[in-house]
Parts: sequence; C-alpha cells; structure tokens
Amino acid sequence: MVKKYNKKYLDVVIIFLVIFLTLLYRRYDAFTNPQLWAENGTIIFKEWETYHFNSILIIYSGYFLVVQRIIGAVIGLLSINYLYIPIAYNLSAFIVTFLVAIGLWNSALRLNVKHRILYATLFVLIPVGNELYMDEASLQWITAIYLINYMFAWNNKINEKHYLLNLLLLFICATSGPYSAVLLPLTLLMVFLNRKEATIKRLIPLFVIFLGGIIQAICIKFIQPAAFTGRSAGLNGFEKEHFHLLKLFTKNISEMLYFNSGVLPQMPDRLKTIFSLLILIGFVLFFIISYRKIENKRKYVLLLSAALCFGSFIIAYWPKESYILSLEIARYYFLPYICLGWLLILAWDEKIKIIYIALYMCFMLLHSHFIRTALPDKNWKGQIKEYYEGKRDTIKINPDGWEILLPPNKERK
Repeated sequence: MVKKYNKKYLDVVIIFLVIFLTLLYRRYDAFTNPQLWAENGTIIFKEWETYHFNSILIIYSGYFLVVQRIIGAVIGLLSINYLYIPIAYNLSAFIVTFLVAIGLWNSALRLNVKHRILYATLFVLIPVGNELYMDEASLQWITAIYLINYMFAWNNKINEKHYLLNLLLLFICATSGPYSAVLLPLTLLMVFLNRKEATIKRLIPLFVIFLGGIIQAICIKFIQPAAFTGRSAGLNGFEKEHFHLLKLFTKNISEMLYFNSGVLPQMPDRLKTIFSLLILIGFVLFFIISYRKIENKRKYVLLLSAALCFGSFIIAYWPKESYILSLEIARYYFLPYICLGWLLILAWDEKIKIIYIALYMCFMLLHSHFIRTALPDKNWKGQIKEYYEGKRDTIKINPDGWEILLPPNKERK
C-alpha cells in the first residue's frame, strides 16, 4: 500500500516537473518577465476592475469565459498590487494547466494506460505555436481538454465521491469557451448510446456539459453571431487557393517537416505538395491501423472530438482555411492534435519505448523557432509605478497597439 502511494506521489512530481520545465522552455518570459497579453488586460483584468462580479456575465467573442472571469475575480478580491497582476495571472494559468494534467493522469490510471504520464502531459508537448500556454485568457482550450477527456473516460458507474463538485467543475468548463457547443452532437450521441445501461444520475454529468453547450451555442448563434462567422474577415487580403482544403493539410505537413525551413534542400512547390500528400496518405493509413487496435469502446469520443473541433475551424475560415497553419496559430489545431495523439498512445501503449519518446522530443525541439517565444518588454512595472504616481491611466500591453485604460477613480497605492 505504501509502495503504491509512493508511486502515485512520484508520478505527480514528474508531471509537475514536465509541465514546469516544458512551459519554462516554451514561454520562459512568462516566468522571468510576466506581462499581460491582449484579452488578459483589456477583457479579464479591465472588466473586473470596471464591473466587478457583473463581468462574469459578460459575453466576449461569442461566448462566456467563466473560468477566466472567476480567476480574475479571485485575484481582484485579493487586492493584489497592480505591479504583480501579470505574475498572478500567469501563476493562475500554470496552476490550471497543472491541475488539468493531474485530472488526465487520474483518468489514465482508471483506464489502465501504461504511459499515463505521457497521456497527462501530451498537451504541452505537441508541436504547435505558443499562444495558448501561460495565458489566462486562453484557458478555454485547456479546460476543453478536461471536457473531452471526461467524456472519453466516462463510464456507467456512479462515483459518489465529489459528485456535486465534479458537476460544478464540468459546468464551469462548459461555459468557458466555445467547445461545449462544438461538442453538442457528441454529447447527444453519448447519451443516446448509453440511455439503457446508465442511470439518470450517471447521465447528469453529460447533461451538464450539454447545458453548457446550449448556453454557448445560443450566445454564438443569436447574441454575437459575427464573432464566429466573421473570423475569415482577417484574411480579406488573401486570394482563395486552388484545392484549398487539400492544401490545408499539405502546407501544414510541409512546415512541420522543415520543407520550408531551409534545413532541407530547396524544392519546387509542386514537389513539396506531392511529398506532403504522400506523407498524408501514409499517416492516414497508419492512423486507421492504430485506431483499429484500440480496444476501448469509447474511442469514438476522441475521434469525433477531433473531427468536430477541426471541422468548426474549417467552416469558420472557409474558403481561406489553408492560410492558418498549426505552427503559427495553434488554437485551431490544439485539440485535434491532442485527441489524435491520445489515440496513438492508446493504440501503441505496450510498445512505446523511451527512445521513441526521446526521438519525438528531438523532433519537437527542432521547431523551437515556432514553439519557443517571448513577448516584447512593455515595461509593465514602470508604467504601473507611473499610474500610482498619477502620471498615467493608460497602460500599454502586448501585442502592439493594445492598451488598458484603468479606472481613474481607483485608489492609488
């Protein structure tokens, strides 16, 4: 019993180290020079300072951001000096990331996954851009992992321990970003497939996710529809590419395999496309073989989650989706990559060796130009000191052109 406890404790320590060291490598500036990024400042921080608890009910970008608003409220209630707001926000993002990883590890334990630490930390090890890591305003992508994993690891038996707390967490995650709405068809499918075996009480968690999805879908469809349908407006200066859907895949493969990096010899675009297409066909065949090997009967949850999330991105940007690549804009590939990665782990769990993981890590590190970034220094502390001295009310933040107008009647400390 003691040995089993020690093994679990060691797993948690390893998970913490993997999360910490990986994020330190990928976003070292978030630890050494914390700064607010975009919506962290203009939405979460500013709207808490302006509207307080009413800010939790404010819809942004088409949906509620309950997790982010709650964190902003907690930090606000602690009356933290503005000098340390970026530290508090980055720390909160790290804590949520770590807690989600622990939740994934617990699920892997119940699913008898041999490489449960890899399963739990995969989401920080995928080769995509860094925009979602150590960013409090982007936590909806991290909490979406929790929702998808919960649905995959869900079973017909009732776990009375922390039942109500789990329902609350599910509802908060389901109302923190658009993905509960994206996953609505899958939630309904799970309820339908398990309607005979599961009790109503056991199905309630799925209904909670469904309720959150309905709320977010109403916001997206009727309250702020332009936030979703207008996303392709940022690509108005780009011409639609021929075979754009195919190029979405081939261009990502070309970038992922260094065809455009200068590491490999230069080759014509047509040749890059041919090589990328052959690699894509090979991966699809490999994935089909892998998927058929998985014995877990709920494997369809991960496959459909990947398809729904990726499909929603394609619909939003159609017909210019081929300009959005994973190493540059991570958010639309983050969840599909994780779901596919989990399926491959489940398929080859007994045959994965340390050398394979090491080779993968080398592959990821070779993309350091994309996966390792630092924000320009906006001198947050210097600006806040001037604010407290009464010299300014506007604080410039990243990215360029973004700023926060702090309430002028705020008591200066």
